[in-house]
Amino acid sequence: MPESQLCPECGASLPDDAPDGSCPTCALRDALALGVNTGEWSDPSSIVTFPSLPREIRRFGDYELLEEIARGGMGIVYKARQVRLNRVVAVKTILGGQMAGAADMQRFRAEAEAVAQLQHPNIVSIHEVGEHEGQPYFSMDYIEGKSLTALIREGPIPAQRAARYVRTMAEAIHYAHLRGILHRDLKPSNVLIDTADEPRITDFGLAKRIGRDLELTLTGQVLGSPNFLAPEQAAGERGKIGTQSDIYSLGAILYYLLTGRPPLMAETLEQTLYAVLHSDPVAPRVFNPVIAPDLETISLKCLEKEPNRRYGTAQEVADELGRSLRDEPILTRPVSQPEKALRWARRNRVVASLIAAKVLVFITGLTGVIWEWQRARRNAHAELLERRRADAALTQMEFQRAEDFFEADNSAAALAYLANLLRQDPSNRVVAERLVSALTYKSFALPLARPLQHSGFVWFVEFSSDGQRLLTTASEGDDRFARIWDARTGLPLTESLRLENPVGAFARFSPDGQRIVTASSEYTAEIRDSRTGRLVVPPLQHHDVVIGAQFSPDSKRVVTASSDRTGRVWDANTGKPLTEPLLHDSKLGGVEFAPDGKHVVTWCVDNSVTVWDVDTGRLVTKSIKHAQELFCLAISPDGQRIVTAAKDGARVWSVSTGALLAGPMKHEGGVLSAQFSPDGELVVTASWDDTARIWDSHTGQQVTLPLRHKNEVNFAQFSPDGRRVVTASKDSTARVWDAFTGQPLTQPLRHEGRARVSVGAAACQLCL
Repeated sequence: MPESQLCPECGASLPDDAPDGSCPTCALRDALALGVNTGEWSDPSSIVTFPSLPREIRRFGDYELLEEIARGGMGIVYKARQVRLNRVVAVKTILGGQMAGAADMQRFRAEAEAVAQLQHPNIVSIHEVGEHEGQPYFSMDYIEGKSLTALIREGPIPAQRAARYVRTMAEAIHYAHLRGILHRDLKPSNVLIDTADEPRITDFGLAKRIGRDLELTLTGQVLGSPNFLAPEQAAGERGKIGTQSDIYSLGAILYYLLTGRPPLMAETLEQTLYAVLHSDPVAPRVFNPVIAPDLETISLKCLEKEPNRRYGTAQEVADELGRSLRDEPILTRPVSQPEKALRWARRNRVVASLIAAKVLVFITGLTGVIWEWQRARRNAHAELLERRRADAALTQMEFQRAEDFFEADNSAAALAYLANLLRQDPSNRVVAERLVSALTYKSFALPLARPLQHSGFVWFVEFSSDGQRLLTTASEGDDRFARIWDARTGLPLTESLRLENPVGAFARFSPDGQRIVTASSEYTAEIRDSRTGRLVVPPLQHHDVVIGAQFSPDSKRVVTASSDRTGRVWDANTGKPLTEPLLHDSKLGGVEFAPDGKHVVTWCVDNSVTVWDVDTGRLVTKSIKHAQELFCLAISPDGQRIVTAAKDGARVWSVSTGALLAGPMKHEGGVLSAQFSPDGELVVTASWDDTARIWDSHTGQQVTLPLRHKNEVNFAQFSPDGRRVVTASKDSTARVWDAFTGQPLTQPLRHEGRARVSVGAAACQLCL
């Protein structure tokens, strides 16, 4: 849409029948919104005096009202004939008539008083001020012509003509400023172009006397049209409004005439005011490259946000525009040598044309010589180029299949195919370079040991604290064992630990690596020697299935959670309970030691989370609860916060108070896992919406793009240095990602079945 088809008031698209260049919304606002200036809307039904005129002429005192020609926020303007003097004039009456309020009447009289003092050929003059049947009015010159808004709608005008208009307007505004009058509502629709092609400024409805204490607006109130409003007016800063405010509007009108659009525009009034306050206008030459740089500089200096950075007076604006029209250097900035040369050429067109012609002849001759020389070279290489094109086309067809393998994340097949092509033709540089590039810039995950083989479903894997051993558990069919393996060779180190019932995902090393604890549905947890697999203390007994167990950070205690609605803290060396049972209202879903070893956190199937004091077994807080199903939780490294993962998103809570600190951190599906980064600044979540996401743990804001898989993501965890994230998905892959950019760092780590690790598992360390 051309810029001239945009409303200069708000920037909205204009219909073909838009009145005076304004959109219907702005026209309605001007017609009804006397309250836009007073802080309230007027009742449209109260506007009963002088509606749109019927075809017959109306009599108004000594005037015959011929037709309505304008309507604004304050009044209505009619074309009229003054009977006594038999002349055509414009008559302005207050909008609302006799029902107008005292403030409206005062503002109307202030406009008449202000304009009556101004006798300038480019300011519409007042002839008479009076009142008829309680209706105040004033008559003024009737201008045959169009407003600048209507003129621009017909098509763009030359830049020189635009500069001449604004120079004349600036001189008229300077005249008003010298007499203590600010206009405060300069805009294209308030400037009429008469039959002599001269601008005439009208509508001083928002005029203000400089230095006067009387102010007809409330503090902070916005008056005027937002697209042409100075920032200090948009902000309602009465103390800053002065002559520079009108200078800003002059610059905005110059910008509008040069480009066909206001300097700042947006979809709504609020957005436009925000842009006026905080955004800089785009350089006019972006929209109209033929504009002279001086005109752009003058316009942008007028549009400075700070009043003291604009021109000091409107006359300075007029003087600068005069210099530009005369092709003289302006004073606003030093003129560069290329600009001086261009202006010299404009003033000396004949000499400049002769010099340009000579340069053109020289360049043409030189170009002919160079062209003949290059043609000889092209002919010599034509056959070679054709041969190379044929070779390149054939090569492209051959290794396109390798590229297809790369795109399908099957790097092994792609490398094998490229190697086969290079073996067939060792001189093929294209294939050789592609192979070297793939080996150089792609990362490949390689297994470090033989597979740790179970016959059943592997639920859990964890490194020992020294990184030398691995603990795995299986729970499917006849394979119900926990096993300890050598992490470097993949060979078993102990006999398999037979578990009579499924153990789920719960078998953990102690932090010192000396023992392991397993939990089963035999109502017990068992502490075993990690070297021999033998029991070191009697089984830790509950009255129902033990669904979770974990060592304290110092390896001296064990906490267990059971479906009998209790948690227990035990002495890891004797197997004796250290506190009374941690009683809950429903069955437990899991338990975790805080990193400081002072607290235990439990969660129940009723989606509640409880924090307990380890030494006393007393309740610390029980105010944490999700509205929907809770899947897991994790504790921050400093032990002060908890992150929970649930069907309705992840949230961060205070350990001491249970207060919500951040979140919800929502996916398009339920959140299955949530883990803190090692420094506690980030949280990574995994969801069944096929993504993992990284969040700021303090604000709950997402910090990278989603880490996408092709199926449900079961688990995600940071590397020990916090720079990487590992994810495990039902698409049978694990992936390693950059924690700060969200970009994959390796090819997918593929499994035969779905990849699954449990909360707290160290399986990610296999990849990191």
